[in-house]
Amino acid sequence: MVLHQQKQKQNQAIKGDNRLLVIITVLGSAGRIRFIVHEGKLVAAVMETAIKSYAREGRLSVLGSNLNDFFLCFPHCWT
Repeated sequence: MVLHQQKQKQNQAIKGDNRLLVIITVLGSAGRIRFIVHEGKLVAAVMETAIKSYAREGRLSVLGSNLNDFFLCFPHCWT
């Protein structure tokens, strides 16, 4: 009975914890950056994670690390 209640609590926690796969392409970069974020994260936090992931892979951004220097767009906006 206790085990069943624990399973239910775990399932409820998982249902409320939606994660998203973020794939970012930086112009002039060798490849895409991929990481997972929680659904409730702010855009600024996602951008900060992207910059840190980019630096962690040994790539240096020509644009710097200031979040205000970046432009976000959907892939279909360039077509």
